[in-house]
Amino acid sequence: MKRKKLLVFYSRGGGGHLSASDAITGYLQDRYDIIPVNPFDDILAHLDPMRKLSRNRFSGEDTYNFIIRHGWYRLINIYACRFGASYITAAAPRIRRLVRAYLERAKPDLVISLIPFINAPLADAAHHFGIPCAIVPVDLDPATYVHGLNGSQHDQLYFTIPCDMAAVRNKIAAAGIPPERIRVTGYPVRQAFLAKAETEKIKKSLGISRDRPVIFLLMGANGAKRAFRFAQLIETIDLPAELLIVTGHNNRLSERIAEMPAAPHVKRRVIGHTLRISELMGAADLLVTKSGPTTIFEAIQSDLPMVVDATTSVIRWEKMNISFVEEHELGVVLRRMEDLPEVICRHMSDDAYRAGIREKFAALDKRLFAEEFPALVKELTGA
Repeated sequence: MKRKKLLVFYSRGGGGHLSASDAITGYLQDRYDIIPVNPFDDILAHLDPMRKLSRNRFSGEDTYNFIIRHGWYRLINIYACRFGASYITAAAPRIRRLVRAYLERAKPDLVISLIPFINAPLADAAHHFGIPCAIVPVDLDPATYVHGLNGSQHDQLYFTIPCDMAAVRNKIAAAGIPPERIRVTGYPVRQAFLAKAETEKIKKSLGISRDRPVIFLLMGANGAKRAFRFAQLIETIDLPAELLIVTGHNNRLSERIAEMPAAPHVKRRVIGHTLRISELMGAADLLVTKSGPTTIFEAIQSDLPMVVDATTSVIRWEKMNISFVEEHELGVVLRRMEDLPEVICRHMSDDAYRAGIREKFAALDKRLFAEEFPALVKELTGA
């Protein structure tokens, strides 16, 4: 039997879309033909105002990543939620026409969208050909994914959510998607995070201390500036620990951290680009991270308590991630940078506090995307 063809629409804006695309591909590639599509590069490039202004030297996604990398979060809220959303609304007829032409050539059996803002014209184009469309928000807050959407007009449009929360469903309500087509699938974490971590084995494999607490600092490529300051603060704690710092491809950050004066009681280890994030989470006792949803849900899947950075302005659609961690008591939301050492020391020294967090993780309803989403795809494609 000929394999069904699935198009996965993703973006280069931030790392979450790429991680989710990789996760979906990993879960479905044995059964379906998966074609990743970046519509901003492959379909809509000539509509991109940033490409026009820069004479094609950089794109809207490049601009987004540049702003994020510098931590200008107030600006990103304006750039994406005001300028970007308004531009896409105005350009919706052209987007619809271009996506329709692309789908006519590609002839997919299912369209999966991981992208915010453009789902209204995308769903219209898929509906024109009778192609099922599944929107999979990479953010816990789905507001940007239902922008301009009228779900009542599309009988094969489905919307997934990572967990069944009233706050999430309320954000979707305006799109008019029938409740039976809103599916709770869990968050699209990658396959590596599904296996139960063998902590001692991982520590031995990676050469990580087995006689002291392990703190994992992961701020992402776009959080490099804050990672340096956080590393400085962590090394002021008055307890023995091992600090793992992932710097990715940012060689300058690695060099700056390597030049920091060493604290005798904190064993520091700087790790560049790595595919072993799941193992590092499995070896860690505490994660210090930004408010992005992918890392937070990977930590949740790993039962890893966290300290989430909220010491600066927060990107609008990441506020719900912070609320989720806080309301479910999965760690601490850090609102003053100078409180970080005290927060870490409490976690390392208070057994009852740690036990309480473990109970909160155990009580969570963790839907497995690896099971729920493939079942939905089978339902929509009949294969």
